[in-house]
Amino acid sequence: MEAGNPKHPPSAKVVGNAFVEQYYYILHRSPDLVFRFYRDSSVMSWPDSNGLMSSVTTMQRVAELFRD
Repeated sequence: MEAGNPKHPPSAKVVGNAFVEQYYYILHRSPDLVFRFYRDSSVMSWPDSNGLMSSVTTMQRVAELFRD
């Protein structure tokens, strides 16, 4: 059996947990690289202090958020 082609693919829970673990590891250790988890078609949203939502799209805009 090839290592890249498991007989039984990992469950959605395993994949999701691995993604979250890697995302927060990078966010903590190298926040300037977090943009790599996004694509130009991604939307990153967050609430401001008044609860109003702000959003950005594109990898470049996400990268700029973490540089500021």
